[in-house]
Amino acid sequence: MIISLHVEYNAQWGAQLYVTTGIKPKFGQKLTKDAIEMDNDGRGNWFVDVDAKRLTGTPYHYVLAYQRHVVRNEFGNGHYIAGITEAEGVPTLRVWDSWRRLPQIRSFFSLAFRPHKNGKASLHDHPFPAVDVLEPDQFTMVCEAGNLKDEWELALIGNVPELGAWQPGKALVMQQISRNLWSVSISRTTLKFPLRFKFIVVTRHTHQFVAWEDCTNRFFEPSVLDPGDTLLICNQRFTRPAFEDNNNNR
Repeated sequence: MIISLHVEYNAQWGAQLYVTTGIKPKFGQKLTKDAIEMDNDGRGNWFVDVDAKRLTGTPYHYVLAYQRHVVRNEFGNGHYIAGITEAEGVPTLRVWDSWRRLPQIRSFFSLAFRPHKNGKASLHDHPFPAVDVLEPDQFTMVCEAGNLKDEWELALIGNVPELGAWQPGKALVMQQISRNLWSVSISRTTLKFPLRFKFIVVTRHTHQFVAWEDCTNRFFEPSVLDPGDTLLICNQRFTRPAFEDNNNNR
């Protein structure tokens, strides 16, 4: 299986984006020969196709380098895709990733959040994001939302019936996969692109509508899709609830 990585990053002339696996390289360190050089379209879009075996069971990182020396690293301990070996029937996993910036709520990543006694690691020890077993024709959306109250959950809504057709009562409630990451997966066989979508806030357990996301509609349209391809969109970040205008959905 091939993993097709896409990430947006506006680099200065002469700088190059790479993908590295394992331990994140340090600032100023020279990249090893196995660092994967990415292509770009000159408009800030970087992409590369990688054999899934190279990313199996290990975190990967996007690294900005000049003459193969690291000049900038992402925040955190990298990206991770689980379930690669179980992804039979998926010719290509197309990943729309994001360069990991500093989190909205930095305190969640401080040393105050240490490993628990039961062995669970703190948030800053987890790669980003962790994804369940992959399936053919799967569509997975991952969103960072570090500013939600404990009694709230995130839901995905959009312009197609599978995303609720802009009706909050039919939105897809997302699963919380870490302290500030939310994910939802559905079949893409009946999805029609382009998608226009938003995130909304609902109450935990009862899923009652609370508020729309305070931003314009989001847009997604894949450039290439083959039968069986799985889509993983990781570059979304929740803005804030729009309590003053809860009908801002178009």
